[in-house]
Amino acid sequence: CSKYFDKKNEFKNNIINLEKEYFKASSLLKNKIILSPIAGKIYHIEKKEGDYIEPGISILTVAQGDDYILELLVDERDISKVREKQNVLFKTEILDSVFEAKIESINPVFDMNSRSFKVKASLSSNYRFFPESFIEANIIIREEEKAIIIPSEYLLKGDIVLKNELHNKT
Repeated sequence: CSKYFDKKNEFKNNIINLEKEYFKASSLLKNKIILSPIAGKIYHIEKKEGDYIEPGISILTVAQGDDYILELLVDERDISKVREKQNVLFKTEILDSVFEAKIESINPVFDMNSRSFKVKASLSSNYRFFPESFIEANIIIREEEKAIIIPSEYLLKGDIVLKNELHNKT
């Protein structure tokens, strides 16, 4: 009987201590406001009330008005050609137009999951883009002023170019 009463008292004390810890933690967390370093519209809340959140975990997606950041994945064979301030031409599946952005930063750490380097480009636009949507982008690495562009289907074997449906040597 004495062991039973000792255990019962121990459990009561544990319950009292746990209740104290719970109320202390809840009073610390009560009325806490999370401030974002940017102003904008909340697009997606990834966590719900009561979830435990570790440091560094995203809890929501916030976007600013007309400023956008593109996250591009660049293959390791091409990363040496990419520099900050280079122009990027891109299009989305939602809008059938080509838009221009500029390279802002290049993450020098290779991402093993995507097998590429992450590059960020920014733009300001009045068009409405959608967060987390996919784009097709081309980074301009070189421009030539006096160049002739010939579609590949007009190039024939040797030095022959199809012109006005006749074979002319160039």
